[in-house]
Amino acid sequence: MVAFNIWARDELKEPPLGAAGLEHFTVVLPTREDIAAVARRLGEAHVSSVQTEGALDLSDTEGNRLRMVLASD
Repeated sequence: MVAFNIWARDELKEPPLGAAGLEHFTVVLPTREDIAAVARRLGEAHVSSVQTEGALDLSDTEGNRLRMVLASD
């Protein structure tokens, strides 16, 4: 399970100016087949994602971004 600490709540929709944070959380997968398998499972679950050469990008319902990348050789 992956969990994110998010700023958003009723009175605060964006992080405060100058707050530290991540652009996205990255998971490294060992093979192209693994990325393809994750993309297939996301599609079966009706979760939208964008697959590029060696990476898979998606966001959770809160807008937190997740990137799955191919391990370098």
